[in-house]
Amino acid sequence: MGYVGPILAYLVGSVFLGIGIYLVLTGSFPGWWRERLLWPVAHPTARVAQLMGLAAILIGASVLAVGFSLVVPDVAGGILVLVAIAAYVLGLVLYLLSTWMSRRPSV
Repeated sequence: MGYVGPILAYLVGSVFLGIGIYLVLTGSFPGWWRERLLWPVAHPTARVAQLMGLAAILIGASVLAVGFSLVVPDVAGGILVLVAIAAYVLGLVLYLLSTWMSRRPSV
């Protein structure tokens, strides 16, 4: 596989980090995302966008950590993989929470 795996991981992780930072800073989804990428979100609010941004940051960091674990010593790589798994699970939980928040009935 050579260098293709780490390069792909850096690219995908960087895209997720960029999207996440954008969502956290702006608190809104881009207009062209409405139909294509927001199908699980019923009512997009600023809080939902920020939570999804945090989830994207964590998932991007997870992908970057896995990609970087291929080029560091074994012990550090193992620690990076454990951190990546924890970041991925936390990102998934935040994504599910934000989706649930967008679908819950308003009080």
